[in-house]
Amino acid sequence: MGPRAPFAFFANKTAFFEARGLGEWGSFGCLILKTPMETIKNYCPECNEKLRGRTDKKFCSDSCRSMHHNRQKADQSMVLKMIDKRLKRNRKILMGLYDTLTGDSKMVPLKYVENLGFTFNFYTHIENDMQEEMVFCYEYGYRKVDNQKVQLLKQIPFSEGVDIIA
Repeated sequence: MGPRAPFAFFANKTAFFEARGLGEWGSFGCLILKTPMETIKNYCPECNEKLRGRTDKKFCSDSCRSMHHNRQKADQSMVLKMIDKRLKRNRKILMGLYDTLTGDSKMVPLKYVENLGFTFNFYTHIENDMQEEMVFCYEYGYRKVDNQKVQLLKQIPFSEGVDIIA
């Protein structure tokens, strides 16, 4: 027996080319072979420099690859940074008020919290306890007592329940 053809394990030559992404069926029932220009990107998507080396290479250098991926993720990162900045500011405001207030009730006028720059629609989680909603920014939170006041809360991390009284 002579040497085996490279497509000997496939049903026919067409299956061999299709399995490797080198060809596809045309509209007239014939195999259309792709040229190397169609299967290989010849230029770096970041700097448009001609690629040299491996045929499956996508970028000309590590710096181009890194810049390309960083640019793609930049928009997502900006949104996350903005949200995280507001959450941290809210936590800092609640922590400052909670630590400076003395007494058991820890009641603060709602307008005072707003004037400090607190953003009420940015929080990490909400807990419900006996028909009351407690809104938290990390471990510090508040509960609206009425439309004029809020009661400050501190949640003990990694435990059940909320510490209302300092």
